[in-house]
Amino acid sequence: MKTMNFGFQLNSNDYKEANQADLNRSSESEKLVLRNLALLMGFLFLYLAITSKDWSFLVVGVILVSLPVLCKIFVLIDVNIKMPIVEPTNCGEPITVEVIGEGLIVDTPSWQGTFQWGNFELFIETRKLLVIYPVPSLYPVSDSNFMIVPKRAFSGEEQLSDFREVLHKNIGKRGDNSLKKMMYD
Repeated sequence: MKTMNFGFQLNSNDYKEANQADLNRSSESEKLVLRNLALLMGFLFLYLAITSKDWSFLVVGVILVSLPVLCKIFVLIDVNIKMPIVEPTNCGEPITVEVIGEGLIVDTPSWQGTFQWGNFELFIETRKLLVIYPVPSLYPVSDSNFMIVPKRAFSGEEQLSDFREVLHKNIGKRGDNSLKKMMYD
């Protein structure tokens, strides 16, 4: 495998897109399970309120039943809730990445790390980014559970394609983590 090097600086738009991709990463089935679990627990608390005549159970039950219903209404009427994005301390810092046979070497002014391919769970692709998910607790930057590589970091489409293929070969074949693409406007 040929060595590949590239550098970039992350900006606030990169963090916004990566966080949106992270929010959308859960599958519809996972969301359905969570909604149904909240409804089930809500109905359980409502039942406890009726049988024990304890108003605290009623309040909890109403809240739990209301949450999935309100979320569904917000989706149907297309309400966009703006969540504050906290930018990690490496925003704007020069970052260099070297692809080696065993993994990635990431270097910034504040830290350096070598990551074996086995330390990554999956990656997703957005319109402008490749977002790489390390195994939890291995990534040394606080408040982040993914590594962002903007597509503008590559010298051209060929280098981007080569890097995407390396990711697919080394990360995408483990378990159910095939290349996941999410395209955003």
